[in-house]
Amino acid sequence: MSTWVTREGRKAYEASLTLLSKLHILPVSSVKLSLNSTFKTSLRHAITGSGTSGSFGVPADQDGKHPPPSVEELDAYTLERWETILHYMVSSRSGRYPARPSQGVLLLLQ
Repeated sequence: MSTWVTREGRKAYEASLTLLSKLHILPVSSVKLSLNSTFKTSLRHAITGSGTSGSFGVPADQDGKHPPPSVEELDAYTLERWETILHYMVSSRSGRYPARPSQGVLLLLQ
């Protein structure tokens, strides 16, 4: 694949491979390009709608004790999570410590 990359595009090509590796989409290899096996399987299921539950995961069972959240509750939760990530990323370490995002989010931010 690298032989197809022009001299002008080499820097962008290398940056793209580095980013895909950090996202665990491409394993680091100097020999060949191949998708992470878990990512490849999930991508195939998402594109074709296959698997045991289609493209969007397993539906949750109904629970009589816990009603489903409203659209407003989901919106407030996602906004709070997004703000946590933003504050964590731009924190100046000035004595105010923002809430720490989950380990999974921290892994993606690396």
